[in-house]
Amino acid sequence: MKYTLNIKGAHKDIHYGHLNMHAHTKNGGKNPEGDIIDFNSYSMTVNDKPFFAITGEFHYSRYDRAFWEEEIMKMKACGLNIISTYIFWIHHEEEEGIFDFAGNNDVGEFIRLCNKHGLKVVLRIGPYAHGECRNGGLPDWMFGRPWEVRTNAPEYLKYVERYFDEIGRQVSGLMYKDGGPIVGIQLENEFMAACSPWEVTVSQQREWVTHGAGGVAHMEKLRELAFSAGIEPAFVTVTGWGDAPYVKGEMLPLWGGYAFWPWLFWDDGNSTAEKVHPPTYSYLFANEHCETAKNGEFSLYPFACCEMGGGMQVWYNYRFTVPPESVEAMALTTVANGCNFLGYFMFHGGCNPIGKCGYLNEQFNPRISYDFEAPLGEFGRVKESYKRIKLLHYFMEDYSAFLCNTPTILPETVVATPENLSDLRFAARSDGQSGFVFIGNYQDHLEQTDKNDVSISITANNNDEIIIPHTGGMCIPKDVACVLPFCMDMDGISLRYATAQYITRLETTEETAWFFFVHDGMAGEFCFEHDVKPDLLEGSEYVQHDGMGFVTVVGGEISRFSFDGNRRTTVYVLNREASLGLHRLTIGGEDLIAISRAALYTDGTHLFAETRNNHESVAVYPASVALESEALTSAGLCSGMAMYNISLPQKPAKLSVTKTYDNRAIIRFDTDILADASEVYLRTDYLGDIGWAFINGHLIHDNFYNGETWEIGLKRFARELCKHELYLYISPIHEGASMSMVENLAARVETFEKTTAEIIDVGIEIEQTVKLLVKST
Repeated sequence: MKYTLNIKGAHKDIHYGHLNMHAHTKNGGKNPEGDIIDFNSYSMTVNDKPFFAITGEFHYSRYDRAFWEEEIMKMKACGLNIISTYIFWIHHEEEEGIFDFAGNNDVGEFIRLCNKHGLKVVLRIGPYAHGECRNGGLPDWMFGRPWEVRTNAPEYLKYVERYFDEIGRQVSGLMYKDGGPIVGIQLENEFMAACSPWEVTVSQQREWVTHGAGGVAHMEKLRELAFSAGIEPAFVTVTGWGDAPYVKGEMLPLWGGYAFWPWLFWDDGNSTAEKVHPPTYSYLFANEHCETAKNGEFSLYPFACCEMGGGMQVWYNYRFTVPPESVEAMALTTVANGCNFLGYFMFHGGCNPIGKCGYLNEQFNPRISYDFEAPLGEFGRVKESYKRIKLLHYFMEDYSAFLCNTPTILPETVVATPENLSDLRFAARSDGQSGFVFIGNYQDHLEQTDKNDVSISITANNNDEIIIPHTGGMCIPKDVACVLPFCMDMDGISLRYATAQYITRLETTEETAWFFFVHDGMAGEFCFEHDVKPDLLEGSEYVQHDGMGFVTVVGGEISRFSFDGNRRTTVYVLNREASLGLHRLTIGGEDLIAISRAALYTDGTHLFAETRNNHESVAVYPASVALESEALTSAGLCSGMAMYNISLPQKPAKLSVTKTYDNRAIIRFDTDILADASEVYLRTDYLGDIGWAFINGHLIHDNFYNGETWEIGLKRFARELCKHELYLYISPIHEGASMSMVENLAARVETFEKTTAEIIDVGIEIEQTVKLLVKST
């Protein structure tokens, strides 16, 4: 089927100078070097130049500080340029008047590490936060006071002032105006729009933390208290949904969207009907940056996100898994719809700390686990969603200025409901002549269909018609979301279109290398103007017709072809599997491309390869970059890249599992393996309701059963495991449960038709990290 898209005269009206994001600041968003952060109506700017912000949420107090730095490096390797983090009040002042900013609560050290690796920070200071934290982050001791929280009650504001003053002391010198990385703060969260249960009331009733009151005046007061405490950033943000109030023109409203809504399945005790999750609108293309957009006044503000689902936390009454395709497709759709400030919640999972007075989680969630099925897991595992969105982030960085200046272009007939699975969903970001077609063939909670024999006809300026593909049709398999370029200038060579997705490019003294990948189930074709004939290096074929040249990718992990002009241009085309291992890194001031199944990241001097395999390979471009390590052997050149093999010693992981019952087991293993490994995972397959793990009677982790293997990273428990055994308990699923009372004994007897609780298999998996020296030859 042929679809059409008219991009003639595409233009984006961008307004400047109407926002006062530096209101009440002393430095006007400027750092000591004179750099100025600001906003126009469409994007963030740095020194008046567009800046495509990519932020990811990582909660320092939910993660062991010994591993903060390597996780920050992983986030940077994924293309993020900002880390956002909540400060949960209850984590720092669980007991009134006793503040704790030590250990995993050392927010200042966390921010300094972000700064060390060149990442900006948005600090979400609350005082109310939510984030599935106990009481939404408010301390228990605030319950029952003779005044209301989240209001301008003087007594409440007195405590907020004291709390902000403590935060100010911890982040002193780390604000952007002082040369630090904190560029923004978020005040409150979902103010006057959402709330949390007071956990101290859960066993008797469910009383909720108030939604808040006071409107804009309360937000102004919070800003005043934050600035007075020295928490004075370049800009202030708020969550915009739910008609949350904020100071117009002075605070930036941020948005979000999730594919999984576990709150729908909250048991209110009033409904016995089975609840079914509806398909969401997060995968539909729409112009979200215009006066009529559902998200608000986007003639004034950029469409910016802080809570686009990097996953979702499993709740007790809703046990789901988040497909990596859903995270990739949501990010792609959001950018297509006009977002130039992408923010994931969560990007990195974590574990809830255990407080002095009890657990610090929200009642619907596991006591400890806060994995969120995020791109980086609660013990640092790199997931497939990370690998997928990494490629999008590299594209967004390379084309930051283009995206921040081009509008969303929609076809005449737009898929308007998620139930429409027959029509192709697509849109473009374009300047009227060149651009990118965004195609989404994923829908949550419904099964999409393959779209076969599809072509898209684009009418550009001067009535130029670009048909993708030029002849025949292409297949868009179900669950694929892709970005296809058209009229792309490749060093003076005109790429009319490609049915491959752009990743990134890298310039060397000899050439410019362009990297693309082809989605599984799609045919890779590159169409060039003016009969430009390439040198076919490997895995490609070339034909000419209709005054154009066509390069077709014919298979293999990497295909290559090149052009000779003023400088050499080489095109690398990866298959999907190889693309997931591509990393763009800067080491020693030099950019390089490295491809490996291992997770790669850098401290700026060394390359780190994290893997669970004893044998890995790494391909490096340019080939003049040399890697050195005792674990490495050179494998020569392949596809113009330097190839290396990594061989790691086989580490024995003898495991003893003693079942005391079907659902209880004592776990013993040689704890010496914890010393050299970067992580050791205990992997448990089980049937039941909840998995519980203990060391010496202390709960260290829990898991709501959803059919997936339960993983626990043991490295952070090394000291305890050297002294004590670890044991597992699976609490059962009860079917047909009933309760009877023995009246004369005041006793209760619970009976069941069936119980399910069984430990099926337990194993150990070792993760190792290799440190590689990088040198230019």
